[in-house]
Amino acid sequence: MKYYLPLLLFCLSLTACKNQKNIADNSQNALDWAGRYQGNLPSADCPGIQTDLELKEDGSYTLRYRYQDRSDSVYTESGKLKWGKKGQQITLEGKEKPNQYKVEEGALRQLDLKGKPIEGELAERYLLKRPAESPLNKYWKLVELNGQAIKTTEGACREMHFILKANGQLQAHGGCNSVSGNYKLQEEQKRIQFTGLMSTKMACPNLGKEQEFLKVLGSVDNYSISGDKLSLQKAKMAPQARFEAVYFY
Repeated sequence: MKYYLPLLLFCLSLTACKNQKNIADNSQNALDWAGRYQGNLPSADCPGIQTDLELKEDGSYTLRYRYQDRSDSVYTESGKLKWGKKGQQITLEGKEKPNQYKVEEGALRQLDLKGKPIEGELAERYLLKRPAESPLNKYWKLVELNGQAIKTTEGACREMHFILKANGQLQAHGGCNSVSGNYKLQEEQKRIQFTGLMSTKMACPNLGKEQEFLKVLGSVDNYSISGDKLSLQKAKMAPQARFEAVYFY
C-alpha cells in the first residue's frame, strides 16, 4: 500500500494541473476581454451595419448599431452576457440572433445562427476590433474647459466638440458657430497643433465659452489619450480641455 500512495498523489497532482491549465487557457480567464469593440458588419440590404459593442466587467453589455445609407438612427440594446461552457464564446442575452461571438485576442468574431464560425470570402468582415487609441476620426465632446465642467447652454445650437479628419482638417463646433481649420499631429510624441482656425459669425447668447474654447485650441501643443477620454494641454501645464468620445455622431 505504501508504494501505491505516492503514485496516487502524483496522478492526482497531474490531473489538478491539467484542469487548472484548461481553466487558465480559456478566453474568459486568460484574455482582457472587457472593453469596447467596433466594426462594420456585413448586411444583405445596406453597405454595412456600423456596430459598437461594449462588454463590461460586471457581465453586462451595451450594443449600439446603425444601418449605413439607410437611416441616421442609432439603435441601442443592453443586457447580460453569458459565457459558454468552454469559456471561449459569449451570448448576448435579450438580443435576437445572431447574438453569439467568439472572444479572441483584441477582437470579437460574430458567429452564425447556429453558433458556428462564418466561413467564405466575407469571414474576416465579421470581426469587431478594439479601437486604436488614436484621436483621429472621433467625435470628441468637450466636458471640461479650464477646470470647469461644460454643459450645453440655453440657446446653443450644438454641443461643443471637434473631429480630427484623416486629411489634416479640423471640424468643430463652439456651441453657436461652426469652426474649421487644420491640425498637425505627431502621435508617437503626443504632439498636436491647430492652425488657421476660422468660425462663422452667428450671434448667440453665452459666446464667452465659445471664444474661450477657440483660444484653448489655438494655444495647446500636446495631448493625452486613454480609451474614450482625451485631454489637451500646453507644455506640462494642467489640462486646459478634457473631452469624451461620442460614437455614431
